Amino acid sequence: MVGAAGAGLNPWRALGFAAAGFLVSLAALAFLHHDLRLATAAMAVLVAGLVTLAVRRSWADLPGFVTSWLDGGVFVVGMLVVVATTALTAGVPYAVLRVQETLALLGTAAMLGTAVGGLAYTHRRLELEVRAAAEHLADARRRALESRLAALSAQINPHFLFNTLNTLAEVVHEDEDQAEDLVSDLAQMMRYALDSSSTRVSLAQEFDIVRRLLRIESARLGERLVFELDLDPAVAEARLPGLLVQPLVENAVQHGVARRVEGGRVRVTATQVDGAVRVEVEDDGTGLAPEVLASLDAPLGDDIHPGGLRNVVERVRLAWPEGSASFVCDTGSPHTRILLTFPLETR
Repeated sequence: MVGAAGAGLNPWRALGFAAAGFLVSLAALAFLHHDLRLATAAMAVLVAGLVTLAVRRSWADLPGFVTSWLDGGVFVVGMLVVVATTALTAGVPYAVLRVQETLALLGTAAMLGTAVGGLAYTHRRLELEVRAAAEHLADARRRALESRLAALSAQINPHFLFNTLNTLAEVVHEDEDQAEDLVSDLAQMMRYALDSSSTRVSLAQEFDIVRRLLRIESARLGERLVFELDLDPAVAEARLPGLLVQPLVENAVQHGVARRVEGGRVRVTATQVDGAVRVEVEDDGTGLAPEVLASLDAPLGDDIHPGGLRNVVERVRLAWPEGSASFVCDTGSPHTRILLTFPLETR
């Protein structure tokens, strides 16, 4: 068809349509006029091709196996209508003489046009239903992920609660001011754990809770715990799910410091790297056990090692399902060094 390639139709397919259409037009003209009319057949092909190009834009976005049938159907209908109208060019008496042949061609065109219209309508309707189903499925999946994320957040409760209460019982008789500070820190942490379980908070808020955690642990461990916090102001307002960094620090204190007689050091930093936020939690302990490292790489949803680190890994995958965030344990370090990277978003 003339200009078919410009409308998105494959040029070889257009040539095939033109050749087949020319033969169909000759056959229809022979049926109507009992004569082979080459020029009229060429005209029918040209007119039908232009009509097809104009109409096919309404379904050009459908799959190729559908558009091929629609293009072909409209093309043939256009040719049959053009051929049928040629009976009028020979005058009314001739048209009356060929009325049966004309009606046969128009009837065929009408049936074929109805079939093409039904095919187009059916696929458009299916497209809308599939799109609606896909959107419903995506919404259900999103709500399921949010529910699982909230459930995982609710599981992350401070494991040091009883140790803190024991520490308070000792400190309250020695230093009332320190005991009051510890109660305030603990209350703030509990409130934060409840309020942030299903929302996103700023990294500055998360670091504040980490600082309170380390103050409480310092009251319990004394000089055995040395810690350092370093938050780059450029990423202070970055948003992340609440209680995402705190469990990493808690794990570092429990396994990297508290279990050692000599204690140890915990270092927490947050910086901007290549437009993203990188949070690093490091302790100078003996590193993570092999089974813990293996559990961190397991697929999402596997019911294994339901500890704080595993919960953080699943929450990272759920919070950024497109894979823009990462949770990495630096196995090249003799100690425990965890790198959490996520997009720098402030809303």
